[in-house]
Amino acid sequence: MVTVHECRFDDVLVLGLAVGTRGSKRAVRAVVLDTSNDSVIATIEHVVDPRHDEATQTREARDALLSALRAHDIGCAALLEADYNPKSRVVAGTKARLRIEGACLSACREVMPSVAVLNGPALGRACGSTKDAAITMGKTVVADATYGEAAAAALAAKATAQAGAGT
Repeated sequence: MVTVHECRFDDVLVLGLAVGTRGSKRAVRAVVLDTSNDSVIATIEHVVDPRHDEATQTREARDALLSALRAHDIGCAALLEADYNPKSRVVAGTKARLRIEGACLSACREVMPSVAVLNGPALGRACGSTKDAAITMGKTVVADATYGEAAAAALAAKATAQAGAGT
C-alpha cells in the first residue's frame, strides 16, 4: 500500500525511514538526503531501551526522531513499512515494529506534510526496480550499510517528489 501526499521537488531535503534491529533491539534508522546531488546530510538512529515498557519505547522513539527532524528543513519523507504476509502470525516483534513505525509517521507528520508509506514492492517501483535492487542502491549512498533500507526510502521519497513535479 502506498500513501502519498504532495511533495514538491524544489524541497531539497528528503527523508527515508526504516525500522529494523540492532542485535535484539528495535532501531529506527533515517537518512536525510539532499536531492540536488544525492548526498547524505545526516543519518539518524534511535535504539529502543528494552527495559522500558512498550508505550514508553514508542514515545521515546517518536520523541527522539521528532527532535532530530526539527534540525532539518525536510520537504517530504518515505517510510519503508514491514512487508505483510497474510499467512504469518503477528508475533511480539512484529507488533513492536508496527507500533514504532506508527510513532515514526506521527513524528514526520508533525514537521512535514508529505509522507509516503511504502511496502517492499512499492519501494522497488518508486526506485524503478525491485525492493532488493533499491536497497542495494541505497547502500551505495550511505557509508554504513545498516542504513541501506532508510537510504532506499530516501531515494523513493526523491523519486516521488520528482514524479509530482513532472521532472
